[in-house]
Amino acid sequence: MHKDPKFRKVLKEMLECYQQQGLMMDPLPKLRFVANPQHGSDIYGATGYYDPKTMSIVVYTMNRHPKDVLRSLSHELIHHDQNLRGMFNTPDAISEDPAYAQTNSYLRKMEEDANLRGNMMFRDFTDQQKYSKA
Repeated sequence: MHKDPKFRKVLKEMLECYQQQGLMMDPLPKLRFVANPQHGSDIYGATGYYDPKTMSIVVYTMNRHPKDVLRSLSHELIHHDQNLRGMFNTPDAISEDPAYAQTNSYLRKMEEDANLRGNMMFRDFTDQQKYSKA
């Protein structure tokens, strides 16, 4: 999927659009698209993650629609923006608990932000692409 020229074109357009809208992405995160059978077959499997230490994003692609992969990327790009704005530079942003979104109020707010802004930015981007070319 990530090697498909159409997917790569849309990915490039999405990143440019997000930067124009003020999302901090300098430096750009390292992006990896991984076909992982464990996550691809598990209904509760991860869809991706952001590593603030290495400024890298991994998005799992197996058994997923390309639009859903990009939506997950959008969520992770918000975490990169949060990192560049210093939101990970606090002890509150550290948790070893896999259920951190339920047990850590600071990280929960960061997840809420990534869910809201990531989904809305992606929705705006896709609508702009669909309806500006009609």
